[in-house]
Amino acid sequence: MSDPAAVGPQTVGGFLETLTSEKLSPATVARALSAVRSFHKYLLFSGVVSKNPARSVRTPRLPRKLPGVVSVSQMQKILAAPDSKSPQDIRDRALLALLYGCGLRVSEAAGLRVEDINFDDRFVRVLGKGNKERLIPFGRSTERPLVAYLNGPRAKVEATVAVDRLFLGRNGRGLSRMGIWLIVRSAAKKTGLERRVHPHTFRHSFATHLIQAGADLRSVQSMLGHRSVSTTQIYTHLDRAHLAAVHHRFHPLESGPLKPAKATN
Repeated sequence: MSDPAAVGPQTVGGFLETLTSEKLSPATVARALSAVRSFHKYLLFSGVVSKNPARSVRTPRLPRKLPGVVSVSQMQKILAAPDSKSPQDIRDRALLALLYGCGLRVSEAAGLRVEDINFDDRFVRVLGKGNKERLIPFGRSTERPLVAYLNGPRAKVEATVAVDRLFLGRNGRGLSRMGIWLIVRSAAKKTGLERRVHPHTFRHSFATHLIQAGADLRSVQSMLGHRSVSTTQIYTHLDRAHLAAVHHRFHPLESGPLKPAKATN
């Protein structure tokens, strides 16, 4: 078809069906549709066509990608990876403990101030997306490294530099997002983990481990700062996968690799 004006929604739909029949992934088909939309948007702007035929074509439903998590035992090893008494390791232990203990986003951890930590009630005040404030509780496993950091390396810096950021770099300035990312990667590498671990892995693991232990979805939603509970529901899928693996591992009549069942008509 050489005339762009002759292209209609049916033509675009047929093109997508062809791509799907060739076993291309939904993500690839969605990108192709986006390219067609952009091309016809340009033609519309240039006056070549009078309408965009791809605008009314529905984007293929993309499978929801489950976030990466680490096990509780793996997380414990990562948290313990900065094991020296150096000021840097004391700070890193506090940072890692807070990331996992409260499920913070990396930007939230970078923006924390000393005054955001309430040790009396064990709450951290976080400024999340859209400048929305929330309070997240933390336990003794997070409190101990935080106290060690604030009473040790952080107090010494505060005596010479007036800065309110909680986590500081060697230059006395607040840690950047990249700085936190590098600390997480270094700790994970030290444990011998081959898979990539980043700050958001801590957040995903925090939510998954809470739900696996029986926490209700609304509470986890509140702690994560999700606007909608539907965003938090992805962690229930992880929990079902965990339960299926446990069932297969321990049920006396189960054996062999775990495979999805195929329905027959």
